Amino acid sequence: MAQRFFTQSLDKSKLKPEVSTYLSEPRVYNFDEDILKWWKINQLRFPILSKMARDFLAAQASSVPSERGFSRSG
Repeated sequence: MAQRFFTQSLDKSKLKPEVSTYLSEPRVYNFDEDILKWWKINQLRFPILSKMARDFLAAQASSVPSERGFSRSG
């Protein structure tokens, strides 16, 4: 789904400056910060990258499948 979205609606002329701007940002090493919250705050500055970040950083809604796997393995 994400690949279809990006191939259909991606304006490559806007992506390169956005990536360059993002990479020139100072690095933040605060591990207590909520990374998804950071992307939400900065979504106007980085509209394409913020969509990608939400797609790739989204957490699994439930831990049930992983817990089930651990309980089966003994």
